[in-house]
Amino acid sequence: MPLFFTVKEVDIRGLVFELKKADDNLQSQLQKELRGALKPVNDSLKAGIPKTAPLSGFARGTGSEPYLFGAVSARVSTRFRIRRGKSMNTLLSLNFSDRRPAAGFSILELAGSANVGRARNGLTNRGRAMIRNLNSRFPVQGGLGRFVIPPFKGKQPEVERMAIDILKKYAERVNRRLRGI
Repeated sequence: MPLFFTVKEVDIRGLVFELKKADDNLQSQLQKELRGALKPVNDSLKAGIPKTAPLSGFARGTGSEPYLFGAVSARVSTRFRIRRGKSMNTLLSLNFSDRRPAAGFSILELAGSANVGRARNGLTNRGRAMIRNLNSRFPVQGGLGRFVIPPFKGKQPEVERMAIDILKKYAERVNRRLRGI
């Protein structure tokens, strides 16, 4: 489940092209700096994820695949593959995923955030009971999710500012090189 945001203030395609043209290491330095700056945010978001299954039916021993709640991996991803014709490219994302075959985290993060109250679209009695019990312990916050998405929304302006500052720093390096300074 990636969390991402849009950066519009820097021409990323031109920046990446010029970074590669100037020095192959500049792009990897930019990616490394972005990952380093966002790692503390990523780690603080991961700390908000419960270590054990929030509901007993998701615990090892009583649960079944794919509903097991296992360890969640969290990583910062910087992919600078800019696809032509796309209006939006994900260059930077915070990824939280459970190790397969366990999908408990992915299920519980969003359970009940979209289809509750819509004439029981697809919800069984067991599903409604799961959401009710889950909401008693970990309620959905603002219709977004439970563990990762709501805290990220609070930190999103700070994350965007950090990423834009780093991108501007590298854009300035490219601009100096293009001006011949």
